[in-house]
Amino acid sequence: MGQTDRSADQPTGNRAERTYRRAAWVLCLLVFATVSVLASSVTAGLHWGWCLPGVALTVVLLLVGRFLLLRRREPKAAAWLAVAVAGALALRVGLAVSLPYKPCLDFRVYHDSGLLMAQSWKLAVPAGENSATYRCFFPPGQVFSLGVLYRLFDGKVLAPQLLNAVYGALTVAGAWYLARRMFGATAAITAALLAAAMPSAVLGCALIGAEAPESFWLVLAVCFYVGAVEARLSRRAAVLCGLCLGVASLIRPTFVLLPAVLAAHLVVVSQSRVKAAVRGALMVAGLAAVVLPWTYRNYLVTGGFILISSNGGGNLYSANNDQAKGDYTDSAWQYVYDNGLDDLALQRVGFGMAKQWIAEHPLEFAKLAVRKFGLFWWTDKDIGWWATIQPSSEHPELGVPRAVGELAEGSSSGFYSACFVAATVCLWRRRRELLNSTGWLVCAPVFLYFTALHMVFEAQAKYHFMLMPLLCVLVSLAAAGPMPAGPLKHTGLAKRIEHAES
Repeated sequence: MGQTDRSADQPTGNRAERTYRRAAWVLCLLVFATVSVLASSVTAGLHWGWCLPGVALTVVLLLVGRFLLLRRREPKAAAWLAVAVAGALALRVGLAVSLPYKPCLDFRVYHDSGLLMAQSWKLAVPAGENSATYRCFFPPGQVFSLGVLYRLFDGKVLAPQLLNAVYGALTVAGAWYLARRMFGATAAITAALLAAAMPSAVLGCALIGAEAPESFWLVLAVCFYVGAVEARLSRRAAVLCGLCLGVASLIRPTFVLLPAVLAAHLVVVSQSRVKAAVRGALMVAGLAAVVLPWTYRNYLVTGGFILISSNGGGNLYSANNDQAKGDYTDSAWQYVYDNGLDDLALQRVGFGMAKQWIAEHPLEFAKLAVRKFGLFWWTDKDIGWWATIQPSSEHPELGVPRAVGELAEGSSSGFYSACFVAATVCLWRRRRELLNSTGWLVCAPVFLYFTALHMVFEAQAKYHFMLMPLLCVLVSLAAAGPMPAGPLKHTGLAKRIEHAES
């Protein structure tokens, strides 16, 4: 064990890599520390009392991980994984079956588009008061999924909710795998338990939007990346990673630049820069293989270039205008609808107005970026609100008591805040090992990429949903043994981890 500790104190990698590690760790620590203070203060102010079950649940699960770490015997990781996945599936199916729910507002548009897809196999969204119909407004992934399920199950909302439960359970398995690769067996168990029990992850299965599927595809992509792309520069895994991110992009287009980010990260942390660049290109090619056929479809439908969906311009203008507060701006969207009678015009008007406003108001844009950072990270209550309080306010006949909604919001935010505090403490206390290891480091550019993106486009707390499994992985460091120095290699990894934990 002493040898492991000494090796962790010795710098590894070239100068550029060491500088990158330190910069990524510092930025990640600053973001996590800021979110910890912000989320904890907001949670205490809005949900005092209701947040305590979520905080207590986090503490209990971390104590379970620490107990397993301090035992002399290696925990039976496969058995714990089975328990976590089965428990996650049971929680999510139980919620979907027992919670009265009707899609409202944003999710009602998804629902209606899915019903239309089931009837006519056309992706179409009415243009409000305009006579036109948008054929490219939504990214197709989730609407196609809803269309198939609604065709098979007669339009029942329970069908996509149960699919979400499966996505959620598989995401737990992904969190277990990532923590196992990065931090060892006890950390893997802890990450799986946290991901299985996270209140917002359970409640998110009630919603029929992008949340549950995008989380699964992101975690699966990172599993391919960590398990084989970075570990042994596998060409096949690089393509599979890109394919997963391509599917995620068709569900939510914010993923479309992530392969390039991962490719740049890979080039910096790899010893063979040329091979890493080739694998990075393969990740981008994998995404292109999924996305570009839909882009071609959009060209056939509209006669112009729309990469995935035509709502990106409206999203950008909604977040950057004279009335903007960082999230949805009704007046901006109405202007875009009124002046964008087809998909090409909708996209052109939105991007044009947004770019003009940003160029004329750089200081206001910077101030809004700071505000959008806060909106993206300030709480985790959005999912609980969408699943319980908002549907009941629109449909009182659902009969969901207000206390259930308060508990959903409060426990979600309490769990979320406690996880960020724990992750921040781990990043600081284990800094020497983290600064000398690249296995965990891929989490940093993923967190920073989505944070930066939503400091430009619309920001809402629900948009960080897909990052929460990775947060559970980082929190699991609290139950990890000594980390092996350097990159995680594919060959002999289990022996290195077992030796470090012995």
